[in-house]
Amino acid sequence: MNTRRFHDNERGNTSSSPLAAGGTKLSPARRLAWQALKEFEAHRSADVVESIASWSERFHASQADQRLATAIVLAVLRNKLLLEKQIEAYVSGGLRNVPREVVLLLLLVAAQVFFLDRVPPYAAVNEAVEAGRKLGMSARQIRFLNAVARRIAAQRELRLPPSSEAPADLAIRWSVPPWLVKRFVDSFGMAATRRLLETINNEPRYALRTNILRTTREELLENLRRDGIAAMPSDIVPHGLVLESAAEVKRVLHHPSFHGGMFYVQDEASQMVAYFVEPQRGERILDLCAAPGGKATQIAELSGGAATIEATDFNEQRLKLVEENVRRLGTASLSLVGWEQILSQAAQNARCYDAILIDAPCSAVGTMRRHPEVRWRISPDSMKKLAAQQRELLSLAVKLVRPGGRIVYATCSPLKEENEDVIDAFRREYPSWSVRTHVPAPLATEAGAATPLSESRVFQTWPHNPQLDGFSIAVLVQDPSR
Repeated sequence: MNTRRFHDNERGNTSSSPLAAGGTKLSPARRLAWQALKEFEAHRSADVVESIASWSERFHASQADQRLATAIVLAVLRNKLLLEKQIEAYVSGGLRNVPREVVLLLLLVAAQVFFLDRVPPYAAVNEAVEAGRKLGMSARQIRFLNAVARRIAAQRELRLPPSSEAPADLAIRWSVPPWLVKRFVDSFGMAATRRLLETINNEPRYALRTNILRTTREELLENLRRDGIAAMPSDIVPHGLVLESAAEVKRVLHHPSFHGGMFYVQDEASQMVAYFVEPQRGERILDLCAAPGGKATQIAELSGGAATIEATDFNEQRLKLVEENVRRLGTASLSLVGWEQILSQAAQNARCYDAILIDAPCSAVGTMRRHPEVRWRISPDSMKKLAAQQRELLSLAVKLVRPGGRIVYATCSPLKEENEDVIDAFRREYPSWSVRTHVPAPLATEAGAATPLSESRVFQTWPHNPQLDGFSIAVLVQDPSR
């Protein structure tokens, strides 16, 4: 198969892309889906939703085509192992000997047949074959693609693995890598893991955080409902609103209340983190990994604008996102600080902050429902590198927080090696620090939010609240006498 021409042109002018060539035209949605999936295969760091948006601009695709492409790609990524099993049933010798571009086209067909009811199977098959031709596949490969795609379309019903507790069967059924299923079982037990996996491919809940410096939750809710936006108060966080669907997110982002800085789009679990900081009037607080600014601006809001909040990030380009959100939300008590300045303060052992938030770079396993590509991006080796970076950030914070101060450590991951293990290593190196046990009052009194702490006193949303993102939060405090 001639793939060189495709690789040379895939990010160039759309008119030279094989999938945009003359002859029978592919639907824009399937062309977008192919490009985004191929890009993710080549660059696992790619965000597929952003990739689809980028290709949509190149192809001048409509919003409807962009939505369909997103649905197709997410269906592939949420069900990849299960879909591959359907394809393997018609391939002697398995998929190892099948060119990857052929497999990707078959995955697109299978996702449309089994998970998108409104897509006619014949259309999925015909366009996959046409895409194969435009990609320069050989006649033999086209025949193979056509034969397997048609058998998948005729199958209609999914072949499921045995309903067992074997990690391999659970991995295929819910399309989560086997090693990650084993981590869940080791951490949560089999029953809780099954409950979590049964929800892992559902649509996520979409939530807003009211900017309480400018409005109240009740006023914001009334404002949105007046314009037909379906929302309701969160029963998890005091200032949160839950939207009825992803479509409502697009609507609120064009609503005057967004441009007026009345809210920030943020998952309820993510909103919990700032409450653990418990900002007080007159305190000086640092958000060490602040971009894009959601938690830093929330800390400022919870302090009533009466605490001094500083935000930094080791990726200083991303601080521009913080600046944009500060400007929109009107968070006057928050200022940006360069990473080099923070390192200089640490080198001098400045210890000038009452509290430091570390929303640490992590595997993002807890966001799999929202970002299904995460499960195919991470590996046990990448987890080790992340854990080393997380320990470095905690060691940096120790040099910046005042005696008797506190460090709030959070990840959007439920995994022990990014949370309990990191905290245990930190405490061995800094024995004067301990983990605080209580849940902040605003969360403990909110219905359904009093989530149990783990044995090591880490607050976790998974598996107890599987409908939320999987966050872990720990508050580290220092004995000032040591």
